[in-house]
Amino acid sequence: MTWNLKSFQTFFLTVTIALSMGACASMHQEKKIQAFKAASKNYTEEIRWQKFSTAAKYVDEKNKDRFFQFYEGTRELLTITDYNILSADIDKTDPNKARARVYVNYFSLPDVSQKQGLWLQEWSWNDVEKTWVINAPEIVIRKSRGKDMRVNEAEDGTEREK
Repeated sequence: MTWNLKSFQTFFLTVTIALSMGACASMHQEKKIQAFKAASKNYTEEIRWQKFSTAAKYVDEKNKDRFFQFYEGTRELLTITDYNILSADIDKTDPNKARARVYVNYFSLPDVSQKQGLWLQEWSWNDVEKTWVINAPEIVIRKSRGKDMRVNEAEDGTEREK
């Protein structure tokens, strides 16, 4: 094949467009990753300081009532004393799903002893609002020994007295 000016320009233009599209997709994915990490950090921080109305912006509309019901019932019982986001990753098979693993120190009245546990946050990309939303707004702590436990439950699984 001989290269004339027209075929070289066509080839160059095709390669340039293909590379640009790949770079745009990669930039879009990187922005999505950064947006997820920020959303997880901000949501966790708002929950820690009991700013539930601010944290609610990260909750999908269909879960908002459940969110407020859980946190209004937990407000006086739950205190998160510290947290550390261990990981915040987008699912490799579905870029619209993500998971954060958050190590929390907390106490839940009437028990005043500090506890630790792993809070697994499941998130989804809301394509309409172009933002990440948390799927299950309640805090469920994965205990190192035993079953998962909602922070407003007693060790035996019953709901704590308010």
